[in-house]
Amino acid sequence: MSSRPLGWSKTGADKMSRLRIYKSNKADILELVRYQKQEFAQAVGCEEVMYNSNQMFQMERANRKRLGNLADIPVYSIPYTQIKKIAALKNHIWGL
Repeated sequence: MSSRPLGWSKTGADKMSRLRIYKSNKADILELVRYQKQEFAQAVGCEEVMYNSNQMFQMERANRKRLGNLADIPVYSIPYTQIKKIAALKNHIWGL
């Protein structure tokens, strides 16, 4: 694809190869460029929604009422290797 193949990133090489395949399939690259520049209407329901701070606080209060005491409990995930270390230490301590 180039005289300097190490100068391509993986993404760039992939896109260039796709363009070359597109051209070899007798497709018009100029038509592709025009198609990419077209703006399409968004799907219904995908409009951007902006909330002010009062609305966000109201939604947060509603979530806390719905979740109750569980709303403020932090959720932790401990990697498996850490669990093994903790279990080994506890077993050693209980064995003393």
